[in-house]
Amino acid sequence: MAEKKDNVTSVGCVQRVVQQFHASQKKHD
Repeated sequence: MAEKKDNVTSVGCVQRVVQQFHASQKKHD
């Protein structure tokens, strides 16, 4: 169960980073 929870948190963190990365790319463009 703990592993699953960690996985969910990791995904959320990654998604947030990806969103920020896309926003940065848009700004640069």
